Amino acid sequence: MKKVNILIIFSLGWIVGLILSNLNFFFYDNKFNIFELLYFICNALLTVYVAYIISQSIESKKGEKGIIIEKANEIDELLKDLQNKFVERNGKYTINNLTIVGQSKVINMIINQTRKSVIKYYKDIEDSDDFKQINIRKLVRICTNSQPGKEDIIKCENEIWTYSPDKYVEIINELQRLRELCYLNKLVLNKA
Repeated sequence: MKKVNILIIFSLGWIVGLILSNLNFFFYDNKFNIFELLYFICNALLTVYVAYIISQSIESKKGEKGIIIEKANEIDELLKDLQNKFVERNGKYTINNLTIVGQSKVINMIINQTRKSVIKYYKDIEDSDDFKQINIRKLVRICTNSQPGKEDIIKCENEIWTYSPDKYVEIINELQRLRELCYLNKLVLNKA
């Protein structure tokens, strides 16, 4: 495709050159000068080299942005999956302890990888107010902070966490807040 474009541009330049030569607007000398030819070749090679370096830099940055956005999508999917793992039983909501702990660790690991990539490749975005830091500690605290005497709100029995409807709503709201932060960060990255 690029070769065809180059051929079309060369052909158009040739045609424009023929038309302009017939107008007697430009005057040229028909003598061959090796130094002018070398000067022209050096300029052409330098132009191609600079264009290649710039395009490689742009492609590298686009590739990294794509990976960061992919990781943000992965975080969002894991949060949605965690939300779907809650089971309603007798007016209470339950989830396995290993699910909360395991999935929280995976989400936190991906968040840290994403944060490191943003710091490395998009330092200006990371420092801006638009880019939101995602922290899952509050979610883990909400899901696992049981207090004596409040077993009707939250309790862990046989590795199964049980939540009251109000506590479940609080957990879902935190999950939605984290998913919204992922979405906002994807928007900020897409603008970069």
